[in-house]
Amino acid sequence: MSEAYVHGYHRRENERLHDQAGALVDLLHHDTAYPAGSTVLEVGCGVGAQTLTLARRSPAARFVSIDLSAESITEARRRVRRAGLANVDLRQADVFALPFDAHGVRGREPSRSRRRLHEEDVHRHDRGRS
Repeated sequence: MSEAYVHGYHRRENERLHDQAGALVDLLHHDTAYPAGSTVLEVGCGVGAQTLTLARRSPAARFVSIDLSAESITEARRRVRRAGLANVDLRQADVFALPFDAHGVRGREPSRSRRRLHEEDVHRHDRGRS
């Protein structure tokens, strides 16, 4: 994927995204909870702002959180480590070329990733018609 991430990867922007996620926790995740033993694939985890909330609210679930950006994954790992969460596995990966078997994994993706997945699916479908 060659598109540049719109928010960039500067420390100040990472902090803004984390603050924004904190302000929206109750609105977005007031009833989010995954069953014990679940494995959740979080696509486009960025700096881990939502990851922290999800992992705290479902401590008996396992989260595999991916992002294309190595810088974002490094920051997310720092935050997860600082929060003392042991149920999160952060990986630099592309959702269209996962380096692991995701069969049976529950999905959770932010809206920008959902839009991107839809665009890729439409593009693949249109290519198949030619």
